[in-house]
Amino acid sequence: MNLPGVQAAVQLVFVGATRPTHLLVLAAHRDRGKHNAEAMIDAGWNVRDLTEH
Repeated sequence: MNLPGVQAAVQLVFVGATRPTHLLVLAAHRDRGKHNAEAMIDAGWNVRDLTEH
């Protein structure tokens, strides 16, 4: 199923995430974003959990 609102949101996130040259900040629920965070770390990204002190 391809919902127009979902597709527009995905496109907006893609555009926003491909423009930064130095810093990109994303927020995600810890449980739902864990798999993606692990993939980003594996790809060389510096991922920080801002809830940790």
